[in-house]
Amino acid sequence: MWGNPILTGAKRVLEETVLVLAPLGRDAELACRTLAGAGFSCHPCRDMSELLNKLASSAGALLVTEEALTGRNRELLLQFLDTQPPWSDLPVTLLLSALLPQPRSAIELQAILPGRNVTILRRPVVSSTLLSVMNASMRARRRQYQVREHLKEQENQAAELEKKVQERTRALHELASALTMAEQAERHRISQVLHDDLQQRLYALQFILVSLESALEEEDSEAAFRELSEMKDSLQQSVELTRRLSIDLSPPILHDEGMTEALTWLAHQMQEQYGIKVEVQAGTEGGAQQGSFRIDDDGLRVLLFQAVRELLFNVVKHAGTSSAVVILEHVDDDIHIQVQDFGAGFDSTSVLGNHQRMHGLSTIGRRLQMVGGRMEIESTPGQGTRTTIIAPR
Repeated sequence: MWGNPILTGAKRVLEETVLVLAPLGRDAELACRTLAGAGFSCHPCRDMSELLNKLASSAGALLVTEEALTGRNRELLLQFLDTQPPWSDLPVTLLLSALLPQPRSAIELQAILPGRNVTILRRPVVSSTLLSVMNASMRARRRQYQVREHLKEQENQAAELEKKVQERTRALHELASALTMAEQAERHRISQVLHDDLQQRLYALQFILVSLESALEEEDSEAAFRELSEMKDSLQQSVELTRRLSIDLSPPILHDEGMTEALTWLAHQMQEQYGIKVEVQAGTEGGAQQGSFRIDDDGLRVLLFQAVRELLFNVVKHAGTSSAVVILEHVDDDIHIQVQDFGAGFDSTSVLGNHQRMHGLSTIGRRLQMVGGRMEIESTPGQGTRTTIIAPR
């Protein structure tokens, strides 16, 4: 009869207890006997101080007589009722005094505990009437407890959501910082190429022009032709350098073809520049060749290309091997790109914590998370490394 999925054991008894304040005669004893006989938990209070102490813990309903609200007692009870949490509206049953003249107007009765959840009964009270009122009060109180638990659940969900938002914000800040550092590193690399290579070639061309001018003034045709030949070679090398730099910054094939073609081009570039042979394999799905792996999302296509390039750079720098394999597959609704080598490998517990070595991979990993993807790394010392990039189609 009194089961409640929200309240169990001692807590349920405490929160469904009827507190009784009836200071005259045997009113409190008789009321508790009637309520206990119907299955209620009932506690008679000696005075208002004890009642308020019990209310501070919890209660299901309150039964008070009018004569208990004399002097300051009424003010104290009203103050407590005003400090209830938003979900609470404690049911109060007020037994009118038989000593005061009857009947009284509704306005006079409402003024006793104005604006509160009060049911007023005239004495003498029939037991069935009292039990009916208490049953209704306890049902209302249980609904309030349900609202309380619902509010707690909402607060917990809001706190969990806030925690996730904070974690997401922190991750975005870290990613923004990492991207800034990556951009700065790329700027530094380009600056070095311009300063150490292209700029030196332009200085050489300037020197050759001076020599050519001198040869022409001296009418030394042989020297002039030699200087012109050197100038032609230097200009050709400069053009090739700027072309390579332009392609490195934004490979045209990345925007014109599928991932298979783009990674095949990258494999040629890695072999030409670093001497590492990279084999690109397009997997099968249902026994059929999966082909170009076209990706319509430009941002995702560039991200995957950069991730594979970063992994191949790691092979060049750390694996101690001259070959690697890149495997593209469609697995369910995801794109899987594996970069595998059979080089030195590493102990994941130590190396994955190496910020300098893993900085580029950490940035790629966080960027993949932002698009619903992830990166999985498997490595064993002496047996190579396999890294799988997973992203939604």
